[in-house]
Amino acid sequence: MPDPANLEVYQGDDYAATVLVTDSAGNAVNLTGYAIQSQVRAGPADNNPTIVCDVTCVFTAPNQITLSIPHATTTTLAGQYQWDLQLTSTTGIVTTILAGGVAVTQEITRGAGLLVATIPGRRPRLFRASVRNPSSRILRIA
Repeated sequence: MPDPANLEVYQGDDYAATVLVTDSAGNAVNLTGYAIQSQVRAGPADNNPTIVCDVTCVFTAPNQITLSIPHATTTTLAGQYQWDLQLTSTTGIVTTILAGGVAVTQEITRGAGLLVATIPGRRPRLFRASVRNPSSRILRIA
């Protein structure tokens, strides 16, 4: 059975999380050569065959998987979904290591990320907000 892991996504934001795969003793599991796949659906594949979105999985040796969903995709999401993370070994053995819910919090701000402030008697000023280092989430499985 996969370990439970719920994802919390903020609509319109870039989502990223890091998965570190270890054995029961805490040692890194070498995933070199494994195929990695993750999807978000409204429910189990048999009941809800439409894929809501594919989760990008980037492997960094020996045991790190970075999951990401771009903001262009999270903008289209709203509500509750299900996800899982599957590994396929070089011999073709498929193992689902994580599974759980995906909760999407609806965004408030829409647009290009610009704010125009008007102060009476002065001309409008333009501000740009950006996040240089968004917080990373680390999911550990043993």
